[in-house]
Amino acid sequence: KKFGKIINPVFISCDPARDTVEQLARYISDFHPRMVGLTGDYDSVKSACKAYRVYFSTPPSADPMGDYLVDHSIFFYLMDPEGKFVEAFGRSVDAQEVGNKVEGFIQKWKETAGSIQVADARERVAKDGRPKVDKETLKPLDKAP
Repeated sequence: KKFGKIINPVFISCDPARDTVEQLARYISDFHPRMVGLTGDYDSVKSACKAYRVYFSTPPSADPMGDYLVDHSIFFYLMDPEGKFVEAFGRSVDAQEVGNKVEGFIQKWKETAGSIQVADARERVAKDGRPKVDKETLKPLDKAP
């Protein structure tokens, strides 16, 4: 609330077999109204995890109706307005410390770059051509929102 729409939370699934677009939409609605949920096929998720140095272990041919465990590291990342990595936060960092670091980065960015524009990951995702769901009905959309 303090910084408005310059911060855009994004959740990336580590379980592509069970985390369908519809299920992710339902899940992220419990966290933040502007959160974006991303998933894909196994290789895409594996590639995203590798790029962010996230460990995960999910069977590549997992049956979504079956019983299996997903093991993964737990991080969230702060990226700058240009999409570049700033800092990673693990389970040992409390909310106060995260808030202080984010606030410090925002101040520093404003001092050096001048301003920060509204972050609209939903708009970017809507334009990428991948399947989408209606936020209210959780039904697949024919066209991007």
